[in-house]
Amino acid sequence: MANYESNPFVINCIFWDNTPYGIYNYSSVSVVLYSDVQGGYAGTGNIDADPCFVDANNPDPNLWNLRLQPDSPCIDAGDTTALPAGIFADAGGNLRGVDDPARADTGISFLGVTVDMGAYEFQLCQIAGDINCDGVVDFKDLAILCGNWLKGK
Repeated sequence: MANYESNPFVINCIFWDNTPYGIYNYSSVSVVLYSDVQGGYAGTGNIDADPCFVDANNPDPNLWNLRLQPDSPCIDAGDTTALPAGIFADAGGNLRGVDDPARADTGISFLGVTVDMGAYEFQLCQIAGDINCDGVVDFKDLAILCGNWLKGK
């Protein structure tokens, strides 16, 4: 994010692999909270860790998947109190505030719910074969399986 004479306030965001630096301010001051910023950024709740996207580096932009993998440090690390009133879904239309019981909540909870950083809430995979946890078993899941076949040997 590059800012020129603007003073943005951002929260629950991920700034990763999009510029040589996560945030650049020129004649401006950015307030960034509960966000994952590559290279780090001062602010409450901010982290500097690979967000572990499902597939952000696919050569075909139509196949980019910015959902979080199960090992993402962004899961349950956002500020639930910062969600606008009436917002109950993520960018994919899935429910916000899905708790991953395998993760400690490191963000700010509201009524026992802690949202994730980023546009997509991590959804616990409930469909057999849905490797990327996008709610559909499709070619993308098969491609992930084939790309990882026998890698453990």
